[in-house]
Amino acid sequence: MRFETEAAHLLRDLASRVGSVEPGANSHYEVDLATLSDDRKKPLRADIELNLNLSQAAIYSISLHDAAPELVHESMTAARDAGVDQRCYCPILPLPHHPGTVLYVGSSRNLHKCLMEHLGFGAKKVYALHLRHWAGPFGRVRIDVRFYPPSTPKPVLTALEEHLASKLMPLFGLRGSL
Repeated sequence: MRFETEAAHLLRDLASRVGSVEPGANSHYEVDLATLSDDRKKPLRADIELNLNLSQAAIYSISLHDAAPELVHESMTAARDAGVDQRCYCPILPLPHHPGTVLYVGSSRNLHKCLMEHLGFGAKKVYALHLRHWAGPFGRVRIDVRFYPPSTPKPVLTALEEHLASKLMPLFGLRGSL
């Protein structure tokens, strides 16, 4: 079988699996970026664990609805270039012609850990948004989550994440995992 034909068969199989996955609940979570201090880490983690169903696979988006996307893009770029707090910031995508408010789209099976990293409470060497280190003046961050069964295969979760990213056009993160 030709390589390209084999790839087409694999993609058709993936499309079939994506089409048959049963979605769970949708949820959202908001937090004021100005309150993200060291002493808020434990209560924030507990609040996230209480409000989001963390036992399932999930895709999520992180948005700043009250900030100008151009300014957000500029601020994150400045934080990365300056090496603020010696953190590894996620990739910065080129600013689109008509940028939106979505910063990042991702998937996870360990949602609370992932969200804590993006909020800025994770290890310095983890590639994430690290919001508390540069985004404090931008108001509230909103995290929208779509849950899926824990048994959802990684390629299916990745395909769903890629589709959400293609719709939302985030300012940051890697794209093209499929």
